[in-house]
Amino acid sequence: MNPVATAVESAETKEQEKATKEEKAPEATTAAKEKTTEKAPETTTAKKEETTTEKAPEATTAKKEEKTTEKAPETTTAKKEETKTEKAPEATTAKKEETTTEKAPETTTEKTDNTEASTATEKETAPRELIYENDQVTVKVSAISEGAIPAGATLKVVPIEKENSQTKTEYQEVEKKIQEKATQEKYDIAGFLAYDITLIDKDGKEVEPNSEVKVTMDYKQAAIPAETDIAEDEKVDVTVLHLEEDEAGNVKKVVDMDKAGKIDSLQTTDSHKIEKVEMKTSSFSCYTISWLYNWEKKVEVHYVDEQGQSLDELVTGGEVNESTGDTGVVLKDSRYNVIIRGYAYQKATVANGNQAAVEESAITIYKVKCTQCQVLGQTWYEVYYSKNNQEDQWNEMLDNQSIYMVYRKDPSTPGSSSSGESGINQLAHRKYVKDNSDGTYDLTLNVIGATATKENPAKADVVFVLDLSGSMDNWGENDKRINEATEAAQTLVDNLENKGTVNAAWKLVTFSKGAKVPTADWINSQAMKSIIDTYNESDCNGGTNYEAALRKAGEVLRSGREGATKIVVFLTDGQPTYYVNDSGNNKSGGGNYTTQNDYLGALEGAAEITCDQFYAIGMKLPSDISHGQKDGIKMSGLELLQKMAGKIQGEPYTYCANVTSGLSGVFENIAGQIVRFSASNVTITDQLSNEVDPVLPAGGTGGNPDLRVSITNAKGQDVTASEQSAANMQASYDTNTKEVRLDFKDDYELKQGYTYSVTLKIKPNEQAKAKYIENDYQYPHTGESDTGQSSAGKQGIYSNNTAKVTWTTNGQQKESPYNKPVVQIPEEDIPVKQKKEPVNFYLNLSSAILDTNGQITTQDKERFTRCVSGVQSTNPKDLTNGTGVPINEDLEVVVPNDHEHPSNGVYAVIGGETNQNARDVDKKIRELKQGTNGNVSGTQDEVYKIVNGQGEGAFPTDKEIFQYIQENWNTGKYPVNKGQDITVNGKPINVNKLTTENFVIRWYVFKDQSDDFWHIDGILVPKSGILKIQKTFPSQEVADSVKDTFKISTTGDFLAGTETDPDPDTTIESTLSQAKAIEKNNSDGSVTYTWSLAVFGDQYKIKEEGYRLADTAKWQYVNTTWEYTDADGQKTNGSTISQTVNTQGTANDDTPKTQTFAFTNNYEQIVDLDLIKISKGGNGTQEISGAEFTLSKQENGGFAVQGNPITVNQNGGIELSGLTNGLYALQETKAPEAHSLLADTIYFKVENGTIALCDANGNSVSDPQDMWDLKTENNGKTFVLTIKNNILYSLPSTGGNGIYWYTIGGMALMMGAALILYKDKRKRMVLLKR
Repeated sequence: MNPVATAVESAETKEQEKATKEEKAPEATTAAKEKTTEKAPETTTAKKEETTTEKAPEATTAKKEEKTTEKAPETTTAKKEETKTEKAPEATTAKKEETTTEKAPETTTEKTDNTEASTATEKETAPRELIYENDQVTVKVSAISEGAIPAGATLKVVPIEKENSQTKTEYQEVEKKIQEKATQEKYDIAGFLAYDITLIDKDGKEVEPNSEVKVTMDYKQAAIPAETDIAEDEKVDVTVLHLEEDEAGNVKKVVDMDKAGKIDSLQTTDSHKIEKVEMKTSSFSCYTISWLYNWEKKVEVHYVDEQGQSLDELVTGGEVNESTGDTGVVLKDSRYNVIIRGYAYQKATVANGNQAAVEESAITIYKVKCTQCQVLGQTWYEVYYSKNNQEDQWNEMLDNQSIYMVYRKDPSTPGSSSSGESGINQLAHRKYVKDNSDGTYDLTLNVIGATATKENPAKADVVFVLDLSGSMDNWGENDKRINEATEAAQTLVDNLENKGTVNAAWKLVTFSKGAKVPTADWINSQAMKSIIDTYNESDCNGGTNYEAALRKAGEVLRSGREGATKIVVFLTDGQPTYYVNDSGNNKSGGGNYTTQNDYLGALEGAAEITCDQFYAIGMKLPSDISHGQKDGIKMSGLELLQKMAGKIQGEPYTYCANVTSGLSGVFENIAGQIVRFSASNVTITDQLSNEVDPVLPAGGTGGNPDLRVSITNAKGQDVTASEQSAANMQASYDTNTKEVRLDFKDDYELKQGYTYSVTLKIKPNEQAKAKYIENDYQYPHTGESDTGQSSAGKQGIYSNNTAKVTWTTNGQQKESPYNKPVVQIPEEDIPVKQKKEPVNFYLNLSSAILDTNGQITTQDKERFTRCVSGVQSTNPKDLTNGTGVPINEDLEVVVPNDHEHPSNGVYAVIGGETNQNARDVDKKIRELKQGTNGNVSGTQDEVYKIVNGQGEGAFPTDKEIFQYIQENWNTGKYPVNKGQDITVNGKPINVNKLTTENFVIRWYVFKDQSDDFWHIDGILVPKSGILKIQKTFPSQEVADSVKDTFKISTTGDFLAGTETDPDPDTTIESTLSQAKAIEKNNSDGSVTYTWSLAVFGDQYKIKEEGYRLADTAKWQYVNTTWEYTDADGQKTNGSTISQTVNTQGTANDDTPKTQTFAFTNNYEQIVDLDLIKISKGGNGTQEISGAEFTLSKQENGGFAVQGNPITVNQNGGIELSGLTNGLYALQETKAPEAHSLLADTIYFKVENGTIALCDANGNSVSDPQDMWDLKTENNGKTFVLTIKNNILYSLPSTGGNGIYWYTIGGMALMMGAALILYKDKRKRMVLLKR
């Protein structure tokens, strides 16, 4: 980091530690101290075993040996569901242990005579199992790994009983401790059974296991405490509580073994009595089987992605059961919104399952609250949720509902780290194996010149401590210090996030005269920026309490992630003016200057922090924090920060600065310093386990394996040649210690982004097989994370005992272990714990063609043969399942020794699913001759083998089975075929055709069934071609019309030969109901039927019949067309109803060549038209008769008259029926009486069952016509053409006066006209005469 000199006053405080030693506060008493090997002897009382007389236990000076193994961290897991089984009637009281033969053990004193102790004795072997038994329970302690139980150890179990005077006091102490636990966890103890379980060495001292062991407590009769009164339908939890003790024998804590994930199984009866419990532990003392009443109402919090897939394994699941007050908690800001690496929080919902939680109908909630009430003196919790921020809109959670935190996939989101992640001060490194598929593995260890990579980012837990005192309200004339501070904090967060190699989790501490933590849990970068962005000058008030802020930072830092680098960034603009007094209260000190109390408080607060990096940044701190006051501390603000940094625990990197401007630039530099890393003096060591050996190179001698060293740069380019000499990398292998070692030159510093690797080829040895057998024929280990595809999370045997990388950084020596990979024994060499059992082979005589995916297309499950191969079992059904002496009658199956026949149902091993590839399954089943494992869930690690009477691998051939079937066909009392035929295409064939030239067997399932025991089922697959025949109809309506008459006849060779006529032509008739597939085309409504036939000859004749429709049908047959696609993809076409085609057989034994013959029947849809005549004018809606029309249809470029003239009947209408596709012209040739003749021709078009008006060229007419109109009725199924005629006069029949008055009026007009003409003529004559 290079801050601008004029803006920042800074110092690396490591150099100033000496100056502050005299002022350093006393070291915290809680700091971990190294254990010493010598300790004053402690007097303990040996717990006495039960005896026939009550006797006070004798004192012993033997103390418990110090525990030398670390306990695995306790984790919280979901409690296993209680197993309930029916048992015989149970005793009402717990039976006391019989004590007639046991006596109190003699007390012993620890030997101090070293000479005597070192006397040569024969080395004892570590036991695999220790057993204690009385008349109530059997307690068994089993070693999980070799040497877990100390050599020479014995098991001591003392039941701790209330009524036994020897254990009464201890019973009361146990009761007190577990009751305290119950009070903390908010439940009641209904009762308990207690046992003091210890291991005793040969000197009589209590010892602990060397590593985790398995403890089994198996009750001879289901038990429950005598005083316990629990109804069968009561809700009660049964668990095991472990009273863990310290080295002095005092109880340090009570651990619920179920919540700690240590209980493998716990079985109780329906009445809650204990039957059996199995658990794991790494230490012994008192254990109780406890019956608990839990009065809390808990609502589970689950984590899912947007598809409803559970993410619970990525986080520690939560339960809502703490009181939240009336306002509740906003879920997006709560501790339940945890960081999940690779995911971003979306929303919270309430639902009753993972899938329901992500559906649109799921209830999205805003916040949740939990309230307390008292029920029967116990605390009861009720949980409510709200959909928004309205206080009065709460809904109670139902018993079957849970809260689901929904996350979306987001690889950029930091959060919970995998076990392969490390902190920033850890060097990135990886160890992994690669399976070479030849029994060997490439074992690689590498180290990377970086703290992490983008694929495996380093974990960093950052606590940002922000000053919100009153002075933060000003900075300059135009800005506020708080604004500058939040902007700088945003810069820090952004820069760390943008690096891409840091998985940062954040907590915020704010302080003024006191301190608080606004972030309830660790949050991601985005959430941190959002919270910081909310602060402004209105939040700034009060004094400055360094001590409270630093104490709070130390407190929250202790809740960080395991393995994460701990970082504190402290930002302030003033000297301390408050401190925390002895009562824990915040007290005012100097007010506006720093007093002795303020100063010492700051140092004491700093001493509460243990971290890896500490940054203290001041904003314009004064040069004298005493401000001239006599009782003030005279030093600069920067000096105070430096002295404070010197008190930080854990030998951290520290940086202090006093900033006058450019704060964001300083924080950008801090981000760079956080991820900066240097490593030199690097050494990699790996000690191989006893179960693997290095593989010597071809021609190698002297036992020296081939070690390969490689170096790649940050771009992935190989730079081994140039860089190895610079690093002076030396790889070696010690044959005595089996240690691989890679050394670097001491002063060589790993280059940024470079990867340095050493690879050794290894293989499992005979000791690996011995360990496999020793572990009850199971792999003892699980590969740790990021150790290779064949290792991570897989079962196997560890490749190494220890492996680590050591290096020096910032003058400090560091080391880090490598994760442990596992290797597996080659499948053919895996030791098998086995037994032999009978196995039968059955063959289905209903042959089936495999589809393109190798799956069985059809199968008649009632058409199996009797047993055709294998040994007859003791099953009574075998009298009818077999012919008595099947071929290979000595075949048996070698199965795991602990296998038990299913009492009801099927135990599938290979195959078993109808959608599995029968070819692949058949191949695996035939490999049972060599021995193979199962491929059905739960059987993958079990090994099976088919052997003959000599124990040699064997399997029947297809030819053997075919010959056996032919020889036993329809013979004896129990014929092999059960009187059934072999069928091809559903038709029987001659048994003589059952040959390897025509068929292959596909074995498709290997299983153990409750009624048939071990057997293998197979099906006949013809070595044929496939003739696929298709038939397409224009609609389902047409197909349904001919379903009773239509058929396709195929004639050719279908293996129906006899001795006299070996290859006759046979006809197979296929109906619509026999089609194998029906496909509907939604675009045009057509429907296609498909039949698939196995064909064995070269030619087949195909013919269709019964395809014509009845005269009353709405469709009219036009013609038939076909297209044939042969096996080579060549196409031919025709228009006949029958055709002979050439075919081809199989491409190999059961992969047929396919040819397709597709018939298409063409039909025209016919339609009817209702014609109606009405008057226009007057009573214009009146239907009229008497009109005549001619109907013409366009043909050959013109219109041809169709049939006789059409006369409208007396009801005013007529139906034009049977109209087919085409353009029509309708011309009125005679008008109805008293109506004018229609002048225009009406044109309409029929197309695919519809009618539309058009012009003479067939073009659609959009404008409505005045004299005619076309409409549809009956949901578009009926077409009505209404034609109008103009009226000339009214007829009597319509209610008028007829033509009488028209006639009279006309005559009067004529007479008047004549009179006028006559007078006019006379007048002109008179004038002429004058």
